[in-house]
Amino acid sequence: MNLETMSWIAAILAIPVMLLTWWFKPKEFVNFCKNWWGLFLMMLVVATLMTAWIHGWFNWLTHPATLPVWVLILLVFLGMLFVFAIWLVGNSLNQKYLIATKPNWPPTPAHEPARPPPPAKPDWHNFIHDEIFGVLWRWSYYGNTINDSALAAFCPSPGCLNRLESGFSPQNPNLHTSYLALPDTMTCNRCRFIKHFDCDHETLKRRVVDEIERLINTGQFVQRLK
Repeated sequence: MNLETMSWIAAILAIPVMLLTWWFKPKEFVNFCKNWWGLFLMMLVVATLMTAWIHGWFNWLTHPATLPVWVLILLVFLGMLFVFAIWLVGNSLNQKYLIATKPNWPPTPAHEPARPPPPAKPDWHNFIHDEIFGVLWRWSYYGNTINDSALAAFCPSPGCLNRLESGFSPQNPNLHTSYLALPDTMTCNRCRFIKHFDCDHETLKRRVVDEIERLINTGQFVQRLK
């Protein structure tokens, strides 16, 4: 038994096995063919070429031939053009496949209006005055730090804005709750505005600075600027 006979026997035996596989497991069979069709095609081409060679169909290739040099050059040039054309076609098909399989979800509207850029957040260094604890305070910054030595209190009454004076007042209702320090009272000598606090002046200034920092850190200073 020669090689050709063995190959034909193997091919004949493979046909019923293939049919049985397709009958009992059609989905797996189809998936297998989709994944390995290139290998099957290559094996078929190789088997066909071997059969043709064994039967002597390519003996004409061994016959000597005399060709002019310009014919050889033309054949080489045509071969290069053929390879280049195949490369162009393959590259074009590959690009179309990538475009067809490129994810595009959600789809982009054809005439989507341009979105305006978000407004720039105001610089917190411009936040230098605000009404805190019922009093209008003004301050400045030393770099990125609140300059507490420049912190000053002003009358919040409309049209007044007079600087307030800090001191002791016997009318302060918080006198009986403070034992270590006298609670502060701020008064306006112009419009007689008065504001009582439950802590001394230095503690009050520290609380005001803490409140300013809180407004900056939480971004609430933006609304205060408006």
